Amino acid sequence: MDDKKICIIFDANQKNEISKLIIPDGYEIEIRSIANTNNITKAYNEILNSSDAKYKIYINQLVSFQNKNILFDVIKIFLENRKIGMLGIIGTETIPTSGIWQESTNKYGKYYYVEKNNKKEIIERNIKEEYKKVKVIGSAFMATQYDVRWREELFDDMYFYDTAQCIEFIKLGYEIVVPRQDESWCTINKKYKVIPNKFEEYNEIFLKEYSKDIFPLVSILIATYNRPNYFKIALESAINQSYKNIEIIVGDDSTNNETQNVIKPYIEKYKNIKYYSNGGPLGNYGVNNGLKCFKLSNGEFVNYLMDDDVFHKDKIKKMMNYFIENKKISLVTSYRKVIDKDGNEKEDIAPTKKLLDSTGTIKGNQLIQMIFHSMTNIVGEPTTVLFRKKDIADCGFGNYRGKQYISIIDVASWINLLLKGDAVYISEALSYFRIHEGQNENRVELICNGLLEWFNLIIEYSNNEKLINYKQVVARWIYLFICILSDEDKSSQFKIAQKIKLYECYNYAIKKVLDIKLK
Repeated sequence: MDDKKICIIFDANQKNEISKLIIPDGYEIEIRSIANTNNITKAYNEILNSSDAKYKIYINQLVSFQNKNILFDVIKIFLENRKIGMLGIIGTETIPTSGIWQESTNKYGKYYYVEKNNKKEIIERNIKEEYKKVKVIGSAFMATQYDVRWREELFDDMYFYDTAQCIEFIKLGYEIVVPRQDESWCTINKKYKVIPNKFEEYNEIFLKEYSKDIFPLVSILIATYNRPNYFKIALESAINQSYKNIEIIVGDDSTNNETQNVIKPYIEKYKNIKYYSNGGPLGNYGVNNGLKCFKLSNGEFVNYLMDDDVFHKDKIKKMMNYFIENKKISLVTSYRKVIDKDGNEKEDIAPTKKLLDSTGTIKGNQLIQMIFHSMTNIVGEPTTVLFRKKDIADCGFGNYRGKQYISIIDVASWINLLLKGDAVYISEALSYFRIHEGQNENRVELICNGLLEWFNLIIEYSNNEKLINYKQVVARWIYLFICILSDEDKSSQFKIAQKIKLYECYNYAIKKVLDIKLK
């Protein structure tokens, strides 16, 4: 390779543009045109094979230069850092789950944009240092100091070949940067006219090829028990997720082999499904099964899927995008629709009503206060919430301050997560909560245990954190206690030990509300 040679590759007659540039002393310029080619990446590869220039600059037909010294600036950056493989005038620090880098909220760089003779300077984000490390740069201007083969077998048109090339550079250990531009280096004269069908085709090719390279692994955990029909529906909703980098962990507490027979053909077809038969219930109403799935998961992110619930096909894709774009959030939840035993949509119940009319971020502490004041699981059942595994790996799912919760295992987990960051609430329904006679929520012993666990959670949280309007929260618990105990059908089924414990909690709560000194 000739390290004093710069090859400039363009796809239209831009020799007048190139003639504007000042050539650094001692460097030779080689000019290559790929005008009228039917395959951009194939033409690029042919140049890689035939040019001995160390430095190559790819510019498309929409670009004109504002910076006559652009070659000096490019070579300076490359010489200062041999790890940098590629640079461009605009790029993004994150790749959205759509795979479309232009949709990122973390773009950097600047350029002039001209449409219908109107010229406007576009500044995505200012760069204070000499350059900003990014994951993708746009195809308008791409400069390299190493030759990496373009994926011509996948991308032969104008779409996604640039993003794919950036990922190929990163996989080889090179860095990609956008330099600080005191004045915009280039002008982009107009946008491409996007051909929808072609764009969507290449978008799908890109996601299929690169999702595992660019997106975190998400573990979908399904703890199931003697519900083969509902389980099949839930499993298929996990398999059909549009997010491509997923593993599915199934823990089976069933007392027969019906679920195993259901899942067998899926295991043979999909390598990302892992099935574990427990030989019967592990205990605690399926909680132990769920905890086992959590320990067996390998994903950076986790989403439970109750075996009688259903995912929207874009659930993980849409939720993961918020984690990719925003480092300050600790969970993403959404509106969920209620369905009956046959899958028909029903009206909302109190916990499922929308928290926000439109998608937005809720401060972690604010949402915690909302949970306690409503005394319902407004964040959502395990099916609803996506979270980062490491954020609760130290305590485990449903364990708050050393106590393992059973009836409100999800609420305890959400409290732990919200102490570490904010929540995103998506107002679109991304999951479906099935209500039917066979679910655990209808078990009287769990209803009683849930009331006890709510009381314990209130006390534990208020002893260690600030619970706003504490007395109101305790009074709310007393109200729920009275409502449940007044239901003779339910209360008559409570175990004596549970009733004694409930009344102990009730007496304690009354004293707290009335400011009676506790001995």
